Amino acid sequence: MVDRIKVHVIDRDGRFEADPTVPVDTTMRDFIRSMGKRFNLPPEGPIMNGKKQGNYRYYQPINKRTGRILRGEGNDPKTGLNKTFKELGVQDGDIIKITEMIVGGAERERLEQDYKNLKEIERRARQYVTIRSKGNPPDFHEVEIKGIPGITGVEKNEPVISTTHTFTIDLRGSYPRDKPVILFLTPIFHPYVYPNRKVCVTDGWSSAFPLDELFVELIDRIQCKSPIFPKNVATPANCDAFNWYTANQQKIRKLVKPIPFPPDDTGYHVPQDRKYPREHTIEWGSSEKSGYSVTDVRRGETIQW
Repeated sequence: MVDRIKVHVIDRDGRFEADPTVPVDTTMRDFIRSMGKRFNLPPEGPIMNGKKQGNYRYYQPINKRTGRILRGEGNDPKTGLNKTFKELGVQDGDIIKITEMIVGGAERERLEQDYKNLKEIERRARQYVTIRSKGNPPDFHEVEIKGIPGITGVEKNEPVISTTHTFTIDLRGSYPRDKPVILFLTPIFHPYVYPNRKVCVTDGWSSAFPLDELFVELIDRIQCKSPIFPKNVATPANCDAFNWYTANQQKIRKLVKPIPFPPDDTGYHVPQDRKYPREHTIEWGSSEKSGYSVTDVRRGETIQW
């Protein structure tokens, strides 16, 4: 029976990167509390502006293998924190990306942060991505992709491959409460995209899901890096594409050569020969605070660094 797993944790803003060994019965609440103390992060909770409560800060962990948000239920980041790593389906070797989320304020601030994050992707992947935005704050983005292979159709059972794609991201209306509208302007043939070229955004959409994470996932879909279609989804967006992809996996792998995206996102690499301690604690690796420890009063368990 596995009682601990080894994961790689990376902060989206580049403040830290670590290789903890985590007991599988650790709750996400305990993990985030431990992480915050270990890396001296601003605390979760209301952000006060003088005596007035402003926005609410929390840390959003996402499993890069599954794309699953590992805390919160629906649009409330304060719920669902008592699930353990085992219950959340985190596996040995998974990569967990941490995003600092600021919610509860004006929608304007969310749109401004989304724009900032998209432009950061454009900066890092400038040889592939051009983003033209409209609105103040920006709430409509036209994205041009060059140099990334994707299947635009099938002729005589052979895929038609293009490396140029254009789509729009429409955040007008009731976003982020409702999911964004993403529409391809160029041909695309994929199980996640309807015949009218509208992208199928997950039915489990949450306003807490970062737009830039969805953007990267979409690029992975274009170049067939994401799983073809989840088994728990009854109806794909494009049944013809789903059937063809399912029957032609080897052909896709042979003809569509994906690239790492974003191309300079080296923080997700986990060396295969990495060694981990075996103690039943959360071990965050080497640190200047080598003697620091945090005690979980509820369970009496000490997290050592």
